[in-house]
Amino acid sequence: MKTGLLLFLSILCFSACGAGHGNGAAGSASDSGAVTRAPQFDRSLKVGKVWDSIACTGASDISYALYLPSGYTPDKKFPCLYFFDAHARGSMPLHMYAKVAEKFGFVFIGCNTSKNGMTWEANNAAISKMMADSRNRINIDSSRIYAAGFSGGSRVASTLAIKGNSIAGVIGCAAGFPNLQQPITSKFDYFGMAGDYDFNLPEMEMLDAGLEQNGFVHQLLTLSGKHGWPKVPDFQLAVIWLQVSSMKKNLSARNDSLIVQLRNEYKQRIAEELAAGEWVKAQSLLSGLVRLLNGYADCAAEQKQLTELVATRTFQNAASVQEKLHVEEQNLQQELMQEFAARDERWWINKIDELSDEMKHAPDLQEAQMYARVINYLGLICYMAIDRAITEGELERAKSCIAIFKKADPDNPDWAYFSAVCFAKKGDGQATTKALKEAARLGFSEIQLVQSNNDFSKLIPTEALNIIYNTIKQNSMGVER
Repeated sequence: MKTGLLLFLSILCFSACGAGHGNGAAGSASDSGAVTRAPQFDRSLKVGKVWDSIACTGASDISYALYLPSGYTPDKKFPCLYFFDAHARGSMPLHMYAKVAEKFGFVFIGCNTSKNGMTWEANNAAISKMMADSRNRINIDSSRIYAAGFSGGSRVASTLAIKGNSIAGVIGCAAGFPNLQQPITSKFDYFGMAGDYDFNLPEMEMLDAGLEQNGFVHQLLTLSGKHGWPKVPDFQLAVIWLQVSSMKKNLSARNDSLIVQLRNEYKQRIAEELAAGEWVKAQSLLSGLVRLLNGYADCAAEQKQLTELVATRTFQNAASVQEKLHVEEQNLQQELMQEFAARDERWWINKIDELSDEMKHAPDLQEAQMYARVINYLGLICYMAIDRAITEGELERAKSCIAIFKKADPDNPDWAYFSAVCFAKKGDGQATTKALKEAARLGFSEIQLVQSNNDFSKLIPTEALNIIYNTIKQNSMGVER
């Protein structure tokens, strides 16, 4: 959950420059034209398995996770997708999506270094070394390098593309562009995803509108759920979408079966959204499919369906409601942020009950989801306040914020982890064990944080701690239990 506050599209400066790749530090290819000796790629790397950590040559403190599909050979170039997680869990998305890499012949690489809280300078230095090392070891197609990220990692992935680091496309999950306040000098494909209960969804919707206005190839897929990495079928759709765009740009060979698969996936999702009365989501999918296929494959039927949909009063009303709810949601978030330090625990418990009541009695699903996102946003505020309070040694303040956090987002494992940290600082072994078990049960996945906390190893019996470690390790691999 540790991520930046909402970043508004209005502060981004778009450029009308055409597609192209810049010469940024991370992963740039030489265009000198000089005759060079063929690189000697690493032939010792086993295919069809996730390597959790490969240290960079000459920089052992920087590592990355790796998945090579079974058909990989150093004698052939392969498309590559780099992953950036908000908590430096480089192997998590690889374990989650390995079947996607295998099915479509992609090299997947997850950065174990980049995480929230790092400066861009530190991030870029580590990423540059990771990308250089991986491209020395693996035969990567320089024209088909992609980046994907979750939350703060999504902003990192977008930053790489914005700065022109030979990134052909981005899969942005649960967060949009960073606040760089600079022109975007290279256009890249962008497939965004966010849950309908994710506090960053309005930001993603505004970004999608801005990309449309500025001629990007883009798609926003609204999922069912909160703030997290997408499920496998959703991520697979994004990868197929990138491949079809690659074919359209003549970066890869045409594959009609892949186009049919993409069309069928869209058709099913569009039908589901229409059946649920989600007119805006259906319009987003239809327009995205037409935008991608237009001029490359027949999309007359989808264009007709899109034209008829946007002409209906039902769609127009839904779009108007969404626009009004964006404004209301922004105002509510600002109110929560401004009031947080001034109000006590009881006031916030009552406030959450009030927002929950508004959600239950909302006149439509869109408004109910808006109130749910506002409550989840309060959880983000609590996260930051707890982290700061623990750092400053204000454990009572942290305890109060944890209670608010738990009330706002009871299924989030972070409140339980913070509870374990606070109990450990007080020397209460029994309470520490119970809280850390609860964090693991809820899905806490930052194994390095747990292993590096000496208080846990001192206070929790070895057998119990090993069981907790194993559960959190499974969580870090994206294993569903």
